[in-house]
Amino acid sequence: MHPQRSFADVEYDGQPRQTRRERFLQRMDALVPWAQLEARIRPVYPTGERGWTLTP
Repeated sequence: MHPQRSFADVEYDGQPRQTRRERFLQRMDALVPWAQLEARIRPVYPTGERGWTLTP
């Protein structure tokens, strides 16, 4: 006879395992002020109006 599973077991089985990369990216999202960083980079970032671009 199989032991009865708890609700926590069932809930845990339904979630995919979180990788180190995913944990790192979540931490980076929490620590880095992306909007401020983007605002500082925007004036010097190339717009792609001249020359060739990498985007199709």
